[in-house]
Amino acid sequence: MPDCLEILRHAIGTFGTADFGLPRRPEGQRSWLQPRKAVEIFRPSVLSAFTREPVVPVPDCKLVEPRHGPLLLANVGVYFMGLLKPSGVAPARAAHAFMEAAIPMSKIDAAGLNFSGKAN
Repeated sequence: MPDCLEILRHAIGTFGTADFGLPRRPEGQRSWLQPRKAVEIFRPSVLSAFTREPVVPVPDCKLVEPRHGPLLLANVGVYFMGLLKPSGVAPARAAHAFMEAAIPMSKIDAAGLNFSGKAN
């Protein structure tokens, strides 16, 4: 399991810098979509899909209270980490990368984000 306290300390230490929220990776590896940009692009539609009324996205789907959104997204992350197994990514490495993005992104204020809907 990743050391979440160490990840939180790193997030606090990088707050206000260009490194805030960027998962630390081996040299030369970088994601094409950084965590903050992913939040800016996907948060509005994901939040709407799970909390909107009266239209529910899937028959028999129960709406989720907005306060439970982070837990729901954590479950989605676990699902996608499982999809990485065939690619050879070690589960511990996938969990660490996920937490390196999730912990700092849980600390940002959505009111200060630019919900552009574009991946730049």
